[in-house]
Amino acid sequence: MNRISSPYDTYIARYYTEKINEKKAELEDLHAGKHKQWAIMKAGLSMKYKEHVSFYEAADKLEKERIAAEFEREQKAADSELEERLAELLDSLIQFIKATSSFFEFQYSFALAHDLVAFDDPNNKKMINAKFSKVFCFLHKNSFFQECEEQKKQAKHEFNNCDIASTSGYAYPASKKSLRRRPNELPSYSEKRMRSKNPQQVVFQLPETMISDDLEFVANSIEKAERSNTPDSNSRSSISQ
Repeated sequence: MNRISSPYDTYIARYYTEKINEKKAELEDLHAGKHKQWAIMKAGLSMKYKEHVSFYEAADKLEKERIAAEFEREQKAADSELEERLAELLDSLIQFIKATSSFFEFQYSFALAHDLVAFDDPNNKKMINAKFSKVFCFLHKNSFFQECEEQKKQAKHEFNNCDIASTSGYAYPASKKSLRRRPNELPSYSEKRMRSKNPQQVVFQLPETMISDDLEFVANSIEKAERSNTPDSNSRSSISQ
């Protein structure tokens, strides 16, 4: 059974048809990128993006400037410290050369040191190190040659002055302890000091038998000296016996 259309139904159908056509047109504009709201949102997002980009660019620029300034300051400090260190090394080098080298060797080493200071350039660090090694090798070689020459002179002197009865080149400390003293001889100052020590602190380096033999020899020599009329000649003869 067919329904009879009324004016109201016709109005509703036309209204929805217009709405559908509007939505289709908005959808087409949206796909084409011409929608009003889309354009407004896109403009707002692009504005925020530009603000963020400018902020990060400014922050990056400031950070780079800060790093560059800090690097330049540290580089200046390092250069000044390097110059001071080079000056100190040069002074010590000159003092060492003056103390250990002859006049002509000092002139040669001083010229090398001046060449070293003239190459004060960051691009020539290898050349600076080469100059340092050259100077220190020269000094080491010079000191080694001087030591060898001194040893050679000492050996030649010992060979020319050598004697069968003489001692070796090395001087050993003489023994300060004298066991067999002449009779009627006054004790020395060192013996008096030795007597004043505590007996417990004295360390005997001779066995008891040798000490007793020495004491017996001293007692016999004293008896012979007392018996004789001339104590000096008799004491000398007893000691020689």
